[in-house]
Amino acid sequence: MSSSSQSTQGQGQRRQQRGPAFATWPTVKVFMPPQGRFSPKTDEWCFTYCTQSVTGRIHSTPPSCSTVCIRKVFPHEVKNILSFKTHSFVDNQGKAKYVLPPEGQSEHVPKIFGGTRGKDVVGDGEDRADSSSSKSPANPETRYWDTGYYLFSTSSVFGTVEHYVSMNQDLSKLASTQKRQDRIKREWLEYQDWLERNGGTEGLEKMEDELFNDGKSLQTDEAKKYWGHRPPRRPGPDSLSSSLLVPLPPSPPSLLISSQLSSLLAPSKRALELLSTDISEGTYVRFMDRMWEKAGTREPYDLARRSWEKWMKAWKNSKDGDDKEKDL
Repeated sequence: MSSSSQSTQGQGQRRQQRGPAFATWPTVKVFMPPQGRFSPKTDEWCFTYCTQSVTGRIHSTPPSCSTVCIRKVFPHEVKNILSFKTHSFVDNQGKAKYVLPPEGQSEHVPKIFGGTRGKDVVGDGEDRADSSSSKSPANPETRYWDTGYYLFSTSSVFGTVEHYVSMNQDLSKLASTQKRQDRIKREWLEYQDWLERNGGTEGLEKMEDELFNDGKSLQTDEAKKYWGHRPPRRPGPDSLSSSLLVPLPPSPPSLLISSQLSSLLAPSKRALELLSTDISEGTYVRFMDRMWEKAGTREPYDLARRSWEKWMKAWKNSKDGDDKEKDL
């Protein structure tokens, strides 16, 4: 191969390896992260603390767990914003109505957080504090997700696991999951009620004898619904009593609690007002000036000497009295 052909081939290779113009110059790149549903922002932070004992391991007792989570709900999750109109059913204000989980409804939230748990309506309309199992008002207000921060806490292992599973679902899927869980619980309770009314397992055996030995047919629709079919799915453990979901900041407490707190804090408020007045009028400054003046005189020494003499005299008198009682 001649030298001219080799030089031509070398120039062609250099031409192919040459990059675009100004490729090696320093540049500024502007990166716009995705917004809305595709945003990489963190919207929930959780902290879980669990303990287990030696005897708990031996007896297969579940560990003791406490979980605290803070979640931020962005506008696109409950509203149809300009670029992300994903909600099918919205109200007149353009807000999607996604129901809060049961632990966030007012009948399961303590009164201190603006709920009605522990509040029962008696004859004359008075509020009576009772246990968490007391009946709630007839028509509790349904609460829905809204923009802002929410605090979730639970002291149940199942509640912790259930919440972690729900972290891979948006509000729409979370509401669908909750409806499915409510349906499973309702079907299981209806099945248990049917078993109880028919004598439990013994009643089922008796019904089986009547069907196959006596040739009788099923009389009720409930019997046709449950007989010969697989029992409904059993719901998971109930962690509602140990879970809580409230917005941050929480709703203001009731008027009764506010008045009680005001009465309790009234003396402290009055003491702070007097302290503020004394400081602004210079009472403590004049007191310190008088103390400094007296410190340069003999009065503090005389006061300390008289106190010491009186204390020694009282001590000697008490000692002499003890000696007389011993002589007697």
